[in-house]
Amino acid sequence: LILTPRNLGICFADSFDVRVVQTVGNELPYTHPLQRFPPIAFSDTLRIKLRNQGITKPGPSSYEICIDATQRIPELDETNNCVTID
Repeated sequence: LILTPRNLGICFADSFDVRVVQTVGNELPYTHPLQRFPPIAFSDTLRIKLRNQGITKPGPSSYEICIDATQRIPELDETNNCVTID
């Protein structure tokens, strides 16, 4: 999974966590382990490796991806950190 997040605010020196929740068909969502990344000054490319463990059936997937999932970075608006991809 490749993401290109943009930071339009202040660059904090702290790292941040990315959470990916995958849903395949009618199965219960599977939350992949958090992955930590270094700070982003303006824009960067993040490469996220997803394992198939926890996924029991093949089929179309949807993903909810949340940057700064553990809210380590103080922001004025925390509502724009997640996106869902079908």
